[in-house]
Amino acid sequence: MVPKLASLQLQDSGILDRFSRGLPSEEAAAIRPQTPLKIEVTNKTLTLYDTFAGGGGFGGDGYMMVSDQTFLSLFPARRSGAPDHILLKVRPGADPAVVATRLQSLISDKSLRIRSYTQAGTDELSYQQTKRPTGIIFGFGVIIGVLVGIVILYQVLSTDVADHLSEYATFKAMGYSQGFILGIVFEQAAILGILGFLPGFIVATALLTGMAAATTLPLMMTASMAIMVFTGSLFAAALSGAIATRRLAAADPADLF
Repeated sequence: MVPKLASLQLQDSGILDRFSRGLPSEEAAAIRPQTPLKIEVTNKTLTLYDTFAGGGGFGGDGYMMVSDQTFLSLFPARRSGAPDHILLKVRPGADPAVVATRLQSLISDKSLRIRSYTQAGTDELSYQQTKRPTGIIFGFGVIIGVLVGIVILYQVLSTDVADHLSEYATFKAMGYSQGFILGIVFEQAAILGILGFLPGFIVATALLTGMAAATTLPLMMTASMAIMVFTGSLFAAALSGAIATRRLAAADPADLF
């Protein structure tokens, strides 16, 4: 990347994200220092001398890098003394979170947000998930999926309990507690949850991989995501099992035969 940045020293020059959505790969591959590409931005002609591997995200379709002087010529209303972001490199071994806290205490303007790179990433992820329409839609999709899963599991377990009422009644008549019966149903619910999770995990991973390749969006199946979904699947299965056995809780064994 460093040799590519040297071309930005030229006025009205830039390097383009070759993974920008809508940019044909053959056109991106043709952009080289020997064969630059001229484009028009805000009524000014820019010369693209090279490309870099970026990729579009939820905030943009792609990126282009220019020097500060070129940027100011493109946007004359902006000032060089008022940047949007300032990146600081800390000494080896220093804790970025501690440095950010100390800087915040030294600066009187509290409107400035001083954050570590990790905290900035966490804040951006939270914003995309809770503020942006895409994140909200996906969130509702997760909630609806959980509710549908609970209903389906409840129907399956409720039907199984109804088909084996006499067996459960026999257990109750023999003195087995409600907890023992719940344990049987919970075991069935756990098996259904695990068997449902495995194909779902495979299909979801394949879909995310395909979508990431097609859209260059940062979509992937992470270990934390898989663990969270697996835990949620077991919880939903247990909840469905508890609801399905509510009829047995207050029933008299003699009434179940």
